[in-house]
Amino acid sequence: MVASHAALLASAVKASVDYDCLTFVQHADFKARDVKYLPGRRTLYCDLYYCPANHRLVMADHTTERYWPRAGTQIDNDAGQSLIQYLDGYADYIKQHYDQEFFGLTAGMDSRVLFSVMIAKGMPMQVFTMRRGDPSGGSKADMEMAKAMCAHFSLPHREVQVDFKRLGSKSFTPSMQVLRANTGHMRGNAVVANAQFSDEFGPELLKVKTSYSRGFGGEIMRGFYHRQGPATAKHFASLYGLMAGTAYVQDSFEHFVKCSDFSQTHGIAVNDLYYWEHRMSGWAALGVAETDIFANTFAGYNSRRLYEAFMRESPAEREARAGFIAAIRHYCPTLLDWEFA
Repeated sequence: MVASHAALLASAVKASVDYDCLTFVQHADFKARDVKYLPGRRTLYCDLYYCPANHRLVMADHTTERYWPRAGTQIDNDAGQSLIQYLDGYADYIKQHYDQEFFGLTAGMDSRVLFSVMIAKGMPMQVFTMRRGDPSGGSKADMEMAKAMCAHFSLPHREVQVDFKRLGSKSFTPSMQVLRANTGHMRGNAVVANAQFSDEFGPELLKVKTSYSRGFGGEIMRGFYHRQGPATAKHFASLYGLMAGTAYVQDSFEHFVKCSDFSQTHGIAVNDLYYWEHRMSGWAALGVAETDIFANTFAGYNSRRLYEAFMRESPAEREARAGFIAAIRHYCPTLLDWEFA
């Protein structure tokens, strides 16, 4: 059986909650982590695992197999050209199929590149910047820069200050329970933040067809883990960086390695595959499911050809972010006047 998220499948097969997982997510170190996701392919339920990117489910023997990277793929453009080609197609699709874009603007790179192509294509936008009131939840500088960019292009901008106290009694409503189930019960305060989005924006977003482009995928292109290592449970647990020496985390990554074939990566670094297939499959996918309840949500950078074009660059080239800057210069060079966070 296959489902879009674990709670649906758990309900269908009567899977029980994994109490080791509950213990893990209640640990202070896990709660303190901003980007929350489980080790390996774990879910909240016993014997239910997610199928990560670049793998297919083999129904006959209940296993997964890798289908990417492939041998012999040809990348004709450099990274910057590949990104521009991708963004042209992406933004054209959004404009053709949606009436407006719900856009979260920050001072960061990934947000600004997507913002540049939306401006160039003349896509109607509702722009917001969120502050959660914690060190990782947006800054005053983010807010002021976003306001300044919107003012320059005569776009309305809304500041969203997440108010956890205001939502207190709503934390236990049926809609919040559904939202938590939809995101695997792993997203912590982010669920509350997006419930507030739904309250504040939902009615007006539902009046017309609305897209929501999130900046997921940019870190796959730039490279996230720069300390290279082998495809072992020990290495992956150390990159995960949370209770790496515990039996729970080690067992999780033993299972991850056993179910993922890293023997033929065709020149793609193991760490790039690990970040994409672990963190992005176990965290970003839930982020998309979380906001999809009030706007049709897309990972803004979502193309294997695009990823590969960047992965073929040298570490120095990727870190310099030249391809991203080239895309902004192509679509809306004025946006380079503001510094990046």
